[in-house]
Amino acid sequence: MTDDNDGPHSVRSVHLDSPAAARELMAAVGVSPRGVELMAAKYTARAVYLKDLHPAAANIVKQVALSSGAEAAVHEDAVTCRAARSDAVLFGTARQLDTVGRKLTGQDFGLDAIGRGIARAVAAWDDVPELTLKGESR
Repeated sequence: MTDDNDGPHSVRSVHLDSPAAARELMAAVGVSPRGVELMAAKYTARAVYLKDLHPAAANIVKQVALSSGAEAAVHEDAVTCRAARSDAVLFGTARQLDTVGRKLTGQDFGLDAIGRGIARAVAAWDDVPELTLKGESR
């Protein structure tokens, strides 16, 4: 496998406390107003923000997300490659987003690193430090 390494990418989980926050983030990414409304209905509290994707990578992320039952909000001009770069916001359950990460791992266009980053973000949601109460480990 070759990785085109088309630039540094950042993958991070984001906390969205409301559908309004999800709408605001999607608008900042450049999603069309109609797309924002359609995807806002699929809003979940689990979201991953992907920064600075090549349009081909953004389109692959979108396809993989949809095939996994998740959603990916990308710039409205990513599909036609009129946008030079696109951020993306993935919404879904932890299981759906984990599936997206696994499907992207091993792919070109920088998607291998993105897939591994998504997997790390999803795993971090479930990292709960051990808590000791009354001398018992919980």
